[in-house]
Amino acid sequence: MAKGLLRVKGMIDVRQFWPQGSSDADTVKVDVDLNGFQFTPDVKHNKPFQVTHVLDNAMVQGAGKKHAVHDGKVTVRLEHVDAPELHYAAPFRGTKDYRQYFGETATTKLCDMFASFDHDPVPCQVCTTVDHPNEVFDTYGRMIGQIFADPENRNLNINQWLVQKGWAFPSIYNSASLDEINEILHLAKEAMDARNGVWAYLASNVEHAEFPLQYRPKGTPHPEADLGPLVMPKLFRRQVQWHVSQMDSKVPMTFAAYLATLNDGWVRMTEFLQDLHIKPSRKTHHLSTLVDIEGRFEAGPQDIVFFEKPSTLVDAHGKHITSWGTKLEKAPAKRARRPMVAA
Repeated sequence: MAKGLLRVKGMIDVRQFWPQGSSDADTVKVDVDLNGFQFTPDVKHNKPFQVTHVLDNAMVQGAGKKHAVHDGKVTVRLEHVDAPELHYAAPFRGTKDYRQYFGETATTKLCDMFASFDHDPVPCQVCTTVDHPNEVFDTYGRMIGQIFADPENRNLNINQWLVQKGWAFPSIYNSASLDEINEILHLAKEAMDARNGVWAYLASNVEHAEFPLQYRPKGTPHPEADLGPLVMPKLFRRQVQWHVSQMDSKVPMTFAAYLATLNDGWVRMTEFLQDLHIKPSRKTHHLSTLVDIEGRFEAGPQDIVFFEKPSTLVDAHGKHITSWGTKLEKAPAKRARRPMVAA
Protein backbone atom coordinates (compact mmCIF):
# COMPACT_ATOMS: atom_id res chain seq x y z
CA MET A 1 0.00 0.00 0.00
CA ALA A 2 1.11 3.55 -0.69
CA LYS A 3 3.04 5.46 1.97
CA GLY A 4 3.26 8.81 0.25
CA LEU A 5 0.75 11.65 0.21
CA LEU A 6 0.05 14.36 -2.35
CA ARG A 7 -1.89 17.38 -1.17
CA VAL A 8 -3.02 20.68 -2.59
CA LYS A 9 -5.08 23.55 -1.20
CA GLY A 10 -7.85 24.98 -3.31
CA MET A 11 -11.24 26.65 -3.49
CA ILE A 12 -14.66 25.21 -4.35
CA ASP A 13 -17.26 27.30 -6.16
CA VAL A 14 -20.65 26.06 -4.88
CA ARG A 15 -22.37 27.30 -8.04
CA GLN A 16 -20.84 24.40 -10.00
CA PHE A 17 -23.35 21.95 -8.54
CA TRP A 18 -26.76 21.11 -9.95
CA PRO A 19 -29.14 22.86 -10.43
CA GLN A 20 -27.00 26.00 -10.95
CA GLY A 21 -24.29 24.02 -12.66
CA SER A 22 -23.83 20.43 -13.80
CA SER A 23 -21.51 18.92 -11.17
CA ASP A 24 -22.87 15.91 -9.31
CA ALA A 25 -22.34 14.57 -5.79
CA ASP A 26 -19.03 12.75 -6.26
CA THR A 27 -17.17 14.92 -8.77
CA VAL A 28 -15.90 18.35 -7.74
CA LYS A 29 -13.95 20.99 -9.64
CA VAL A 30 -11.36 22.67 -7.43
CA ASP A 31 -9.43 25.86 -8.21
CA VAL A 32 -5.79 25.23 -7.33
CA ASP A 33 -2.41 26.91 -7.54
CA LEU A 34 0.26 24.92 -9.38
CA ASN A 35 2.71 26.07 -6.70
CA GLY A 36 0.47 24.46 -4.09
CA PHE A 37 1.01 20.77 -4.91
CA GLN A 38 3.10 19.17 -2.18
CA PHE A 39 4.31 15.58 -1.80
CA THR A 40 5.80 13.52 1.02
CA PRO A 41 7.08 9.97 0.44
CA ASP A 42 6.12 8.80 3.94
CA VAL A 43 3.34 10.63 5.73
CA LYS A 44 3.19 8.32 8.78
CA HIS A 45 6.83 8.96 9.61
CA ASN A 46 6.50 12.72 9.12
CA LYS A 47 8.80 12.99 6.13
CA PRO A 48 8.69 16.64 5.07
CA PHE A 49 6.45 17.82 2.23
CA GLN A 50 8.08 19.40 -0.79
CA VAL A 51 6.52 21.38 -3.61
CA THR A 52 6.26 19.40 -6.84
CA HIS A 53 5.73 20.83 -10.33
CA VAL A 54 5.36 17.60 -12.28
CA LEU A 55 1.69 18.42 -12.94
CA ASP A 56 2.53 21.69 -14.72
CA ASN A 57 1.32 21.19 -18.31
CA ALA A 58 0.96 17.44 -17.67
CA MET A 59 -1.50 15.33 -19.68
CA VAL A 60 -3.36 12.22 -18.57
CA GLN A 61 -3.58 9.48 -21.17
CA GLY A 62 -6.28 6.89 -20.60
CA ALA A 63 -9.74 6.62 -22.09
CA GLY A 64 -8.80 9.89 -23.78
CA LYS A 65 -6.19 12.60 -23.33
CA LYS A 66 -6.81 15.46 -20.90
CA HIS A 67 -4.88 18.12 -19.03
CA ALA A 68 -4.18 17.17 -15.42
CA VAL A 69 -4.80 20.81 -14.47
CA HIS A 70 -6.98 22.82 -16.86
CA ASP A 71 -7.50 26.58 -16.52
CA GLY A 72 -6.26 26.41 -12.94
CA LYS A 73 -8.70 23.67 -11.98
CA VAL A 74 -8.49 19.98 -11.20
CA THR A 75 -11.51 17.72 -11.42
CA VAL A 76 -11.59 15.59 -8.29
CA ARG A 77 -13.39 12.25 -8.30
CA LEU A 78 -14.14 11.55 -4.65
CA GLU A 79 -12.31 8.41 -3.58
CA HIS A 80 -14.08 5.38 -2.03
CA VAL A 81 -17.58 6.71 -2.82
CA ASP A 82 -20.10 6.36 -5.64
CA ALA A 83 -23.14 8.65 -5.56
CA PRO A 84 -26.35 8.01 -7.54
CA GLU A 85 -26.01 9.16 -11.13
CA LEU A 86 -27.19 12.67 -11.95
CA HIS A 87 -26.42 12.35 -15.65
CA TYR A 88 -25.02 9.35 -17.44
CA ALA A 89 -25.02 8.76 -21.19
CA ALA A 90 -23.91 5.51 -22.77
CA PRO A 91 -20.75 5.93 -24.87
CA PHE A 92 -22.72 6.03 -28.11
CA ARG A 93 -23.37 9.12 -30.19
CA GLY A 94 -26.74 10.82 -29.72
CA THR A 95 -27.83 8.98 -26.56
CA LYS A 96 -29.77 10.55 -23.69
CA ASP A 97 -28.45 11.48 -20.25
CA TYR A 98 -30.16 9.18 -17.78
CA ARG A 99 -30.23 9.63 -14.01
CA GLN A 100 -31.03 7.57 -10.96
CA TYR A 101 -33.36 8.29 -8.10
CA PHE A 102 -31.45 10.31 -5.48
CA GLY A 103 -29.08 11.68 -8.15
CA GLU A 104 -30.51 15.18 -7.74
CA THR A 105 -31.05 14.93 -4.00
CA ALA A 106 -27.52 13.73 -3.21
CA THR A 107 -26.14 16.63 -5.24
CA THR A 108 -28.31 19.28 -3.58
CA LYS A 109 -27.47 17.89 -0.13
CA LEU A 110 -23.76 18.24 -0.92
CA CYS A 111 -24.34 21.74 -2.28
CA ASP A 112 -26.28 22.73 0.84
CA MET A 113 -23.50 21.41 3.03
CA PHE A 114 -20.89 23.49 1.19
CA ALA A 115 -23.19 26.52 1.37
CA SER A 116 -23.31 26.16 5.17
CA PHE A 117 -19.68 27.25 5.48
CA ASP A 118 -18.88 30.87 6.20
CA HIS A 119 -16.89 31.13 2.98
CA ASP A 120 -17.71 31.64 -0.67
CA PRO A 121 -15.91 30.00 -2.38
CA VAL A 122 -15.18 27.26 0.15
CA PRO A 123 -11.51 26.64 1.01
CA CYS A 124 -10.46 23.02 0.90
CA GLN A 125 -7.54 20.64 0.77
CA VAL A 126 -7.41 17.69 -1.60
CA CYS A 127 -5.36 14.72 -0.42
CA THR A 128 -4.51 11.46 -2.14
CA THR A 129 -2.41 8.60 -0.82
CA VAL A 130 0.04 7.73 -3.60
CA ASP A 131 3.67 6.88 -4.15
CA HIS A 132 4.07 7.83 -7.82
CA PRO A 133 2.65 10.43 -10.22
CA ASN A 134 0.88 7.79 -12.33
CA GLU A 135 -1.31 6.95 -9.36
CA VAL A 136 -2.95 10.37 -9.02
CA PHE A 137 -5.41 10.42 -11.94
CA ASP A 138 -7.96 7.95 -13.27
CA THR A 139 -8.42 7.00 -16.91
CA TYR A 140 -10.77 9.99 -17.39
CA GLY A 141 -8.18 12.53 -16.24
CA ARG A 142 -9.70 13.10 -12.81
CA MET A 143 -7.67 13.36 -9.63
CA ILE A 144 -8.79 10.63 -7.22
CA GLY A 145 -8.73 11.83 -3.64
CA GLN A 146 -10.41 13.01 -0.49
CA ILE A 147 -11.59 16.57 0.01
CA PHE A 148 -11.35 18.28 3.39
CA ALA A 149 -13.57 21.36 3.43
CA ASP A 150 -12.59 24.43 5.46
CA PRO A 151 -9.32 22.81 6.67
CA GLU A 152 -8.44 25.68 9.00
CA ASN A 153 -11.68 25.31 10.96
CA ARG A 154 -14.14 22.45 10.49
CA ASN A 155 -11.84 20.27 8.36
CA LEU A 156 -14.76 18.11 7.22
CA ASN A 157 -13.96 15.00 5.17
CA ILE A 158 -16.49 15.28 2.33
CA ASN A 159 -16.05 11.68 1.16
CA GLN A 160 -16.86 10.30 4.59
CA TRP A 161 -19.73 12.74 5.10
CA LEU A 162 -21.47 11.56 1.92
CA VAL A 163 -21.28 7.91 2.95
CA GLN A 164 -22.23 8.54 6.58
CA LYS A 165 -25.33 10.50 5.58
CA GLY A 166 -26.40 7.88 3.06
CA TRP A 167 -25.98 10.09 -0.02
CA ALA A 168 -23.37 7.77 -1.57
CA PHE A 169 -22.44 4.10 -1.54
CA PRO A 170 -18.95 2.86 -0.67
CA SER A 171 -16.86 2.02 -3.74
CA ILE A 172 -13.63 0.23 -2.88
CA TYR A 173 -10.69 -0.52 -5.16
CA ASN A 174 -7.71 -2.75 -4.45
CA SER A 175 -5.46 0.32 -4.06
CA ALA A 176 -7.22 1.29 -0.82
CA SER A 177 -5.41 0.79 2.49
CA LEU A 178 -6.90 -1.28 5.29
CA ASP A 179 -7.44 1.85 7.37
CA GLU A 180 -9.33 3.51 4.51
CA ILE A 181 -11.45 0.41 3.92
CA ASN A 182 -12.31 -0.07 7.58
CA GLU A 183 -13.26 3.57 8.03
CA ILE A 184 -15.52 3.84 4.98
CA LEU A 185 -17.19 0.47 5.63
CA HIS A 186 -17.86 1.46 9.24
CA LEU A 187 -19.59 4.64 8.09
CA ALA A 188 -21.50 2.75 5.41
CA LYS A 189 -22.75 0.22 7.96
CA GLU A 190 -24.01 3.04 10.18
CA ALA A 191 -25.95 4.50 7.27
CA MET A 192 -27.21 1.09 6.12
CA ASP A 193 -28.37 0.05 9.60
CA ALA A 194 -30.21 3.37 9.97
CA ARG A 195 -31.61 3.02 6.41
CA ASN A 196 -30.38 6.51 5.65
CA GLY A 197 -30.81 7.96 2.18
CA VAL A 198 -30.05 5.51 -0.61
CA TRP A 199 -29.96 2.46 1.65
CA ALA A 200 -33.72 2.50 2.19
CA TYR A 201 -34.26 2.12 -1.57
CA LEU A 202 -31.42 -0.17 -2.66
CA ALA A 203 -32.82 -2.79 -5.06
CA SER A 204 -31.34 -6.11 -6.13
CA ASN A 205 -33.25 -6.88 -9.34
CA VAL A 206 -31.03 -5.91 -12.25
CA GLU A 207 -32.58 -7.78 -15.21
CA HIS A 208 -35.74 -5.69 -15.45
CA ALA A 209 -34.26 -2.21 -15.53
CA GLU A 210 -36.42 0.83 -16.21
CA PHE A 211 -35.19 4.29 -17.11
CA PRO A 212 -37.96 6.75 -16.25
CA LEU A 213 -35.60 9.58 -15.26
CA GLN A 214 -33.50 11.82 -17.44
CA TYR A 215 -31.10 14.65 -16.61
CA ARG A 216 -32.83 17.99 -16.05
CA PRO A 217 -30.35 20.83 -16.73
CA LYS A 218 -31.15 23.88 -14.58
CA GLY A 219 -34.18 22.03 -13.22
CA THR A 220 -35.99 22.77 -9.97
CA PRO A 221 -35.28 20.30 -7.15
CA HIS A 222 -38.23 18.07 -6.24
CA PRO A 223 -36.90 15.79 -3.49
CA GLU A 224 -40.27 14.12 -2.98
CA ALA A 225 -40.21 13.00 -6.62
CA ASP A 226 -36.59 11.84 -6.36
CA LEU A 227 -37.41 8.78 -4.24
CA GLY A 228 -37.45 5.33 -5.78
CA PRO A 229 -35.58 2.05 -6.20
CA LEU A 230 -31.97 2.18 -7.34
CA VAL A 231 -29.09 -0.18 -7.88
CA MET A 232 -25.47 0.56 -7.15
CA PRO A 233 -24.31 3.24 -9.62
CA LYS A 234 -21.66 1.02 -11.23
CA LEU A 235 -24.42 -1.41 -12.23
CA PHE A 236 -26.70 1.42 -13.37
CA ARG A 237 -24.06 2.68 -15.78
CA ARG A 238 -23.80 -0.78 -17.28
CA GLN A 239 -27.58 -1.08 -17.44
CA VAL A 240 -27.73 2.13 -19.46
CA GLN A 241 -25.09 0.82 -21.87
CA TRP A 242 -27.03 -2.44 -22.21
CA HIS A 243 -30.35 -0.64 -22.70
CA VAL A 244 -29.01 1.66 -25.41
CA SER A 245 -27.19 -1.12 -27.25
CA GLN A 246 -30.32 -3.30 -27.18
CA MET A 247 -32.50 -0.65 -28.79
CA ASP A 248 -30.77 -1.20 -32.15
CA SER A 249 -30.02 -4.87 -31.67
CA LYS A 250 -31.99 -7.74 -33.15
CA VAL A 251 -30.29 -10.29 -30.91
CA PRO A 252 -31.87 -10.53 -27.44
CA MET A 253 -29.42 -10.60 -24.57
CA THR A 254 -29.98 -10.65 -20.84
CA PHE A 255 -28.23 -8.11 -18.65
CA ALA A 256 -26.20 -10.91 -17.07
CA ALA A 257 -25.05 -12.00 -20.53
CA TYR A 258 -24.09 -8.40 -21.30
CA LEU A 259 -22.05 -8.18 -18.08
CA ALA A 260 -20.18 -11.30 -19.19
CA THR A 261 -18.90 -9.37 -22.22
CA LEU A 262 -17.26 -6.71 -20.03
CA ASN A 263 -13.97 -6.78 -18.18
CA ASP A 264 -14.78 -5.79 -14.60
CA GLY A 265 -12.15 -7.38 -12.40
CA TRP A 266 -13.33 -7.82 -8.82
CA VAL A 267 -13.07 -10.01 -5.73
CA ARG A 268 -15.24 -10.34 -2.66
CA MET A 269 -14.36 -8.03 0.19
CA THR A 270 -13.96 -10.93 2.65
CA GLU A 271 -11.40 -12.59 0.38
CA PHE A 272 -9.51 -9.35 -0.21
CA LEU A 273 -9.20 -8.64 3.51
CA GLN A 274 -7.67 -12.08 3.97
CA ASP A 275 -5.19 -11.60 1.13
CA LEU A 276 -4.38 -8.06 -0.02
CA HIS A 277 -2.44 -9.47 -3.00
CA ILE A 278 -5.34 -11.51 -4.37
CA LYS A 279 -6.13 -11.13 -8.08
CA PRO A 280 -9.34 -11.66 -10.03
CA SER A 281 -9.83 -15.21 -11.24
CA ARG A 282 -11.63 -16.54 -14.31
CA LYS A 283 -14.84 -16.40 -12.28
CA THR A 284 -14.34 -12.78 -11.25
CA HIS A 285 -13.30 -11.09 -14.49
CA HIS A 286 -16.87 -9.87 -14.98
CA LEU A 287 -19.88 -9.22 -12.76
CA SER A 288 -22.34 -11.65 -14.37
CA THR A 289 -21.48 -14.39 -11.87
CA LEU A 290 -23.10 -12.25 -9.16
CA VAL A 291 -26.50 -12.27 -10.94
CA ASP A 292 -28.66 -15.25 -9.92
CA ILE A 293 -31.16 -17.07 -12.13
CA GLU A 294 -33.96 -14.73 -11.04
CA GLY A 295 -32.01 -11.63 -12.05
CA ARG A 296 -30.99 -10.52 -8.57
CA PHE A 297 -27.56 -9.10 -7.88
CA GLU A 298 -26.22 -11.10 -4.96
CA ALA A 299 -23.74 -8.60 -3.49
CA GLY A 300 -23.98 -5.15 -1.98
CA PRO A 301 -21.68 -2.20 -2.70
CA GLN A 302 -19.84 -2.95 0.53
CA ASP A 303 -19.16 -6.56 -0.46
CA ILE A 304 -16.95 -6.01 -3.53
CA VAL A 305 -13.42 -4.81 -4.22
CA PHE A 306 -12.77 -3.68 -7.80
CA PHE A 307 -9.48 -3.61 -9.70
CA GLU A 308 -8.17 -0.56 -11.46
CA LYS A 309 -7.68 0.25 -15.11
CA PRO A 310 -4.57 2.39 -15.62
CA SER A 311 -3.77 5.82 -16.96
CA THR A 312 -0.43 7.37 -17.83
CA LEU A 313 0.85 10.84 -16.94
CA VAL A 314 3.01 12.56 -19.57
CA ASP A 315 4.67 15.97 -19.76
CA ALA A 316 4.18 18.66 -22.40
CA HIS A 317 6.54 16.77 -24.73
CA GLY A 318 4.71 13.46 -24.35
CA LYS A 319 7.39 11.96 -22.12
CA HIS A 320 6.25 9.67 -19.31
CA ILE A 321 6.43 11.30 -15.88
CA THR A 322 8.10 8.87 -13.50
CA SER A 323 9.26 11.10 -10.64
CA TRP A 324 8.04 13.94 -8.46
CA GLY A 325 11.04 16.14 -9.15
CA THR A 326 11.93 16.27 -5.46
CA LYS A 327 14.76 14.82 -3.41
CA LEU A 328 12.44 12.67 -1.31
CA GLU A 329 10.87 10.44 -3.91
CA LYS A 330 10.93 6.69 -4.41
CA ALA A 331 11.83 4.69 -7.51
CA PRO A 332 9.60 5.16 -10.59
CA ALA A 333 6.25 3.38 -10.72
CA LYS A 334 5.97 0.21 -12.77
CA ARG A 335 2.21 0.41 -13.12
CA ALA A 336 -0.64 2.78 -12.41
CA ARG A 337 -2.75 2.35 -9.31
CA ARG A 338 -5.84 4.36 -9.96
CA PRO A 339 -9.21 2.89 -10.82
CA MET A 340 -11.55 3.58 -13.68
CA VAL A 341 -13.98 4.70 -11.00
CA ALA A 342 -16.77 6.05 -13.03
CA ALA A 343 -17.23 3.21 -15.45
